[in-house]
Amino acid sequence: YRRLVDLSPDPIIVHSDERIVYIKQAGLKLLGAVNAEQILGRRILDFVHPDAIATINNQIRQIYLEGNDAPLIEEKFIRLNGEIIDVEVAAIPFTYHEKPAIQAVIRDITERKRSDVKLRKSEERYRAFVEQSSEAIWRFEIEKPVQVNSAEDEQIDQFYECTYLAECNDVMAQMYGYSH
Repeated sequence: YRRLVDLSPDPIIVHSDERIVYIKQAGLKLLGAVNAEQILGRRILDFVHPDAIATINNQIRQIYLEGNDAPLIEEKFIRLNGEIIDVEVAAIPFTYHEKPAIQAVIRDITERKRSDVKLRKSEERYRAFVEQSSEAIWRFEIEKPVQVNSAEDEQIDQFYECTYLAECNDVMAQMYGYSH
């Protein structure tokens, strides 16, 4: 079991009586520590963003009282340098040195969240461009592939048979007598 934990690429932290009693190297990196002494013995809540403390406290309480695994949740943690990071956390009840404890697996999702924001903003810009354009813009969906090795006339026939208008802007709709 210990070997499996050591091989895991995700940070794993064990805390007992609200104090961190075990942290692997990936956890040190996640929290911005150089060595384990900077983390061991500290309260787990020292690294939880104030907005998430109530949620984390509730989960800790449920794990200890009911012995149930905590489902994967997204939260914000705070590194030693004060940087706020987005994380996913899953936790299970655990026994560490014959004492009740919680083992948490943590994944840094900060970059994924940043990418999601960038993608959403890009989609919003695209949507605004399409909606505000004075030109007709449309998008077709193809239900099954058009055979590119067929004769040109056959490809055109297949295109008409296998595609449909998935979306268009108001300009295009108005050109054909429709309104949004």
